[in-house]
Amino acid sequence: EMGFLIDIPHFYNTTPYCLLRHIANIRNYPRKKIKLRIDHLLKTFDLYKWKYKKLKIFSKGMIQKLSFMIAIIHDPELIILDEPQTGLDPNARIKIREYLKSLQNEGKTILLSSHLLTELREVCDKIALINQGVLIGFDTIDNLERAFKTKELICEIINPIPIERVNELIIKLIRQLEPFLEAKEDHTNFEGSITYNHQKNFFTICYDGKQTSRSKILKILSTEFESDLTISSFYEPKISQLESLYYQMIEQNPKKLK
Repeated sequence: EMGFLIDIPHFYNTTPYCLLRHIANIRNYPRKKIKLRIDHLLKTFDLYKWKYKKLKIFSKGMIQKLSFMIAIIHDPELIILDEPQTGLDPNARIKIREYLKSLQNEGKTILLSSHLLTELREVCDKIALINQGVLIGFDTIDNLERAFKTKELICEIINPIPIERVNELIIKLIRQLEPFLEAKEDHTNFEGSITYNHQKNFFTICYDGKQTSRSKILKILSTEFESDLTISSFYEPKISQLESLYYQMIEQNPKKLK
């Protein structure tokens, strides 16, 4: 069995209950369980009080949630979703994401198409990146990031570095952290692998992506540079990494196709 959600769904001006019951029937969901299944989904996605309301008064986000319910009403094994987060508020996005995770845990296969790349990291085991109809990458996010050198660390510090000391400190940082750094593609050495944002007071460190390297970098910063800076936060910016990866892969030759 398969369920699917199209990008821009349109329905007759019926009610959620009638629509979901109709889809469940034509999808051969057990008749005795249909009402319980409908009520469960409507309550899960905060549409229960709209159960018998006409769809013409529904917002775009409400229609999108209903469309998602239609895709899964019959408990399919394969679920195909085209832009499932379109038009949803942050709370609804979280609920859809958590529900997708629960379906994954049940062993369902989910194919998800989205331009919201940050959402993919939260729910996908593997991703396929497509540019103008050409598959430019297919693997786990971690493997793609390692292959295309997109790993970064953000080191936020408490006190700003005086402008006249920035270059000197960066050179010192590169010298100490060199075994764990990744050189920028347009550099033959590690120039540019560590940068400092003076306005927001943080360093960006391009590293090899290894977990062991991350912990060693933090240890060196905390001990060797204790007199130079005080770390307030140290993390990998996962939110923007996938978009950065996509842009980088577009610029690469399609020979990286997997």
